[in-house]
Amino acid sequence: MAVVLAVDDDPDVLAVIAATLGGAGHRVVLARSAPEAARRLGLAGGKAGGPFDLVILDLVMPKVDGLSLAARLNAHPRTAHVPVLFLTGRADLTETFGGARNVRGGLTKPFDPRGLVRTVGRLLDQPRLGGRPLAVHHERVAVRPRQ
Repeated sequence: MAVVLAVDDDPDVLAVIAATLGGAGHRVVLARSAPEAARRLGLAGGKAGGPFDLVILDLVMPKVDGLSLAARLNAHPRTAHVPVLFLTGRADLTETFGGARNVRGGLTKPFDPRGLVRTVGRLLDQPRLGGRPLAVHHERVAVRPRQ
């Protein structure tokens, strides 16, 4: 299926993502920080670990936050096409990223693992970032059709 990079500073969240998406047939690569993710993506030197079909990214992390990493992904030709799904423990932050081209939606933690699988499936079924960003709802993501 798909190759997904999951980035979160909480190892328990990463374990749930890996088990959930791995159980759905996806290959999941884990990173515990934005700098580690940048290395895996080939944005910080070294060999890229991708290509990745999707990046699941914690919005609030120490040192470098998810918004900053998403901007780097969007600015680099190798990764600008890769959709980003934000995860956040703060419901008030889910509306702050809606304008970024590569950010396709967000889920509020704690999330329903079945909802994560459905959301990832919808994002992977979409054409590569040709449409508008997704409308974000707490614990679910509604896909806007391409125009």
